[in-house]
Amino acid sequence: MNFPAGTIIYFTPFYFPNGKSTPKNKYFIVLHHDDDHWFLASLPTSVDRVPEGIAQRHGCVHLPKAMFAAYIFEPDKPVTNEGWGFPRTTYVYISWVERFDKRIFREVYVR
Repeated sequence: MNFPAGTIIYFTPFYFPNGKSTPKNKYFIVLHHDDDHWFLASLPTSVDRVPEGIAQRHGCVHLPKAMFAAYIFEPDKPVTNEGWGFPRTTYVYISWVERFDKRIFREVYVR
């Protein structure tokens, strides 16, 4: 199981590490990895948390004074070499970038 930076992973289902949430189908975007961990923009969402009045175009929204940063993916706009795009407007919030242990991923998802 090797996911280079830029890989979009779709887990069916994803098991939340906190063990408190019901498993759900979820996307992840690999931002970086080292020998032991993946750094993932986790759980891209269709929930809009962009401050009111901010233009919603495909790309990065960075509002330093509001301490807000996100990336907006327009629906069906190609984001892979194969032309695939998220099926609806999708948001990745910087505060949701997490580090995941590769060993645990292998134990849970490789059968």
